Parts: sequence; structure tokens; C-alpha cells
Amino acid sequence: MKKQLLIFIFFLMGMGMSLAQQTIYVNAGATGANNGTSWADAYTDFQTAINNASSDDAVWVAAGTYQPTNSGEYFSMKEGVKIYGGFDGTETLLSERDWINNVTTLKG
Repeated sequence: MKKQLLIFIFFLMGMGMSLAQQTIYVNAGATGANNGTSWADAYTDFQTAINNASSDDAVWVAAGTYQPTNSGEYFSMKEGVKIYGGFDGTETLLSERDWINNVTTLKG
């Protein structure tokens, strides 16, 4: 019985790890796969990144101005998704961003 309980606990711990926060990247100048998995493959559209984010995910947005495709529209945010700007597109840690020199503007 103890062995089964221990196996079950490890199973639950593994499930929790798979639900961990992901970092999603946005950079208007990215030329890679446009799937948000790295700076090289960053989404070029901010709303697409939000649409593909889950609660507790972090969206890192490179310097630049981002606005909805159509005039008069606005960004639709998701609860629990954290948005961080101020990146130049090379950082690997949140603490490396410089929001004074890498201004990120969301319009809409």
C-alpha cells in the first residue's frame, strides 16, 4: 500500500511540473518560426501571443510599439497571464531587461 501511495504522489508531482509557467516571446522584428518559443522564433503579433498563452504564463515583449491590426480594435487580455516589456530580444532572465532603454508600448 505504501508503495502504491508513493507512486501516486510522484505521479501527481509530475503532473504539477507539466503545468509550470511558460515564457512566450514577442518581437515585431523576429524572422523565425513565429511560434513564440524563443526570441529567434518569437511571435510578431502581440495578440497572437496572448491568444496562445495560459494562466500563469509570462509574455516577454521586445522593444517597439504593438497595436491591433485593425484600427479601433483593442487587445484582449487573459486573466493570470503576466506581461513584461523592456527587452532587446536577447535576454534569458527577467532581471536582464532594461525598460528604460528598450521601451515597449502597447496601443489598443
